[in-house]
Amino acid sequence: MVELKAIKYGLDINGDSCRIAQCSAMHGRNMVENLWTNSADSIQSETFNGELFFSVNEKASIIKRIKLPRGGGVNIEKIAYFELMTSLPDSISNYYLESYQLDGRPERLAVAYHRHIVDDQISFLEGISIKPAGFKLRAISIAAGYLHYCHHAGGELICLIDISANEISYCFLYEKYPISIGSLVIRKDEHNFSNNGNSNIIIDLSATIQYQTALLFSSGYSVPLSLIILSGSAECEELIPTIEKSMHVKTALPGFRKELFAPEFYDKACQYLVSLGLTANI
Repeated sequence: MVELKAIKYGLDINGDSCRIAQCSAMHGRNMVENLWTNSADSIQSETFNGELFFSVNEKASIIKRIKLPRGGGVNIEKIAYFELMTSLPDSISNYYLESYQLDGRPERLAVAYHRHIVDDQISFLEGISIKPAGFKLRAISIAAGYLHYCHHAGGELICLIDISANEISYCFLYEKYPISIGSLVIRKDEHNFSNNGNSNIIIDLSATIQYQTALLFSSGYSVPLSLIILSGSAECEELIPTIEKSMHVKTALPGFRKELFAPEFYDKACQYLVSLGLTANI
């Protein structure tokens, strides 16, 4: 189906503020019409004349990469959900489930969202007369935003990192498919990213990315990590040398597709990649 005109909003609650993207689906592609930030307390004053999708952080979910049997005649989706359900600590009724294809391999990336956390967010929005159309993990939203709104760069394996007020979300892409996702919590005393790469959060991030890369290698993804792409923070450009020095991987900002943006919003798109990804499919 080609949507001729449909308005979508992506709402990423970022600490005490909300980053919002407004996009219109025109002639089969999303066009960015507005990007803005509001305080979480003032969100009720907004008017949303379209579908709204909100972000959920990775700590509110259980994420599992599931190996699947090869061959035809099997319902891959059902098998993925069954494998995910057997690993849940309590009743399936306490979760929302979804899964993502992994580049044609016999694997799925499965996600179980803690229902009570998501329902609290839905209740908050409905309490201020906003009826959400859906939700998505921040890490998956980064990937969707990058794949739809950016020029694709790097080799077969890249890592997208988004820095928000409270957490750092990451998503590894292999040939443009998400294969590993997660996040790190940023404590109040860790917001200083400087100190020549020796801040605790940079050390933790570097160790996490290196560990996840090693896990992927042991799972059969033997190509090197070729590129890290930073988004989210206004300090991202200043952080590039620090990340490169710490992780020994080329690091860059997303290269956004100018033709998809109203001119006045192109330059600040880097801070809104999660919000943008909430308006796009993956």
